[in-house]
Amino acid sequence: SPSIVKGNLFEVLVRNGKPPENKIKILEKYGIPNYYGEQRFTSVRGNEFFAGYLSSGDVKNALLYLFRPAGWEGSRSRKGKKVFLKGDYKTAAQLLSGWRKKVSLFLERNPADFEGAFKLIPESEIAFQLNVLQSYLFNEYLKELIKERTTNYLTFKYKMGTMIFPIEKVEILEELPAFTPD
Repeated sequence: SPSIVKGNLFEVLVRNGKPPENKIKILEKYGIPNYYGEQRFTSVRGNEFFAGYLSSGDVKNALLYLFRPAGWEGSRSRKGKKVFLKGDYKTAAQLLSGWRKKVSLFLERNPADFEGAFKLIPESEIAFQLNVLQSYLFNEYLKELIKERTTNYLTFKYKMGTMIFPIEKVEILEELPAFTPD
């Protein structure tokens, strides 16, 4: 499980050859950008973050945010979230499971108590949602750091905007016709 992971370090061993010195200098100067990828942001809805609602004290909309349907989930869960957002907590409880079911049952009995319902969200879910924002901010910081060091880079689009990667020469595009800079 993820709880036993102590780190994510590795070494690359090159045998029977010596990497070109100019490539080593590029890596020493720029490093290898290690962005958070698309998967980290599957819980983001409409380029808004749970943390935005939470930081403004909007507990109701923070809770509702966690019930917005995602593109990857099953139809039962999607339907449960949709009826929850319409205020049909009884039907939502029949369709949902885990903490979302508990929240639905709570709101069925206490329809105006979003603060009480919010307390039923596991700390791990809240921590994950906060980590999603931190991951986005890291990606944005990394992008700006690269821009400060070079103007010679490729730009790639992803769900949350763009990632940039430094390159040594624009001519590299001839070798990679599928990729084009912005």
